[in-house]
Amino acid sequence: MTEVGLVHQKRLSLEKCALMEKVSDRKESMGMIASLQTSIFVAVETGGFQELIESGVELPTHAYRHFSTAEDNQDSLVVDLGLGKSGEVKPVVRLLINDIELTTKGVPRIEIVFKIDGSNQMTFEVRDFKTGRALPFNMQRYL
Repeated sequence: MTEVGLVHQKRLSLEKCALMEKVSDRKESMGMIASLQTSIFVAVETGGFQELIESGVELPTHAYRHFSTAEDNQDSLVVDLGLGKSGEVKPVVRLLINDIELTTKGVPRIEIVFKIDGSNQMTFEVRDFKTGRALPFNMQRYL
């Protein structure tokens, strides 16, 4: 994996992942309609991939998920993002979320917002759901 860096918000170009598809041949005043060619999945280190955004969804779009810790006093969380279809998911990005409040397992609620705009960019925003405080994270791309 290649490390991208510690940030509070990060954009990732999805073109290299072949996510965009023009689904209309008509030239309209609004331009071409873009949609996902493949589903986007999310997983935490303790579980398998679950569908986050299904294929065929028009862009721009967004989704969010809440995560928590699996152990007492856990100060970080690993979330993987994958592409594919159920049973055939290829991991593409790993988010390493840091600076989580030290407390009982299951108490911290971390919200990750995944946004994909019409120009093939995915933005990740990570925050503590209770306080709204942005949490720093590292992003690593799978090779």
